[in-house]
Amino acid sequence: MRRLIGYSLLIFCCIEVVLLGYWFFSGKRGLESFKRYREEERCLNLKAKKITENIADIEECIEDWELYPYYKEAWAREHLNAVYPDEDEYVSPVGNEEDWNE
Repeated sequence: MRRLIGYSLLIFCCIEVVLLGYWFFSGKRGLESFKRYREEERCLNLKAKKITENIADIEECIEDWELYPYYKEAWAREHLNAVYPDEDEYVSPVGNEEDWNE
């Protein structure tokens, strides 16, 4: 009888180890989810790095605009058709050549 109880406990422990191993490695909250979270964290870190670089570029552009009047003048000439009083303004028509003749 003692031997039967010992073997049944051994079998129960083996089954428990197998089930816990399955739960740990492939369960819903097991090792697979850990790998998934690590991959998600890596992707988010890459996005954050790209955004940080983008912010640095924008801050550099803002600094250029604040320090150098050339950028303000170039933008005004291009978008606002701004000219100095002694300059002639040349405006090219927008659209097709057919629209130019009308």
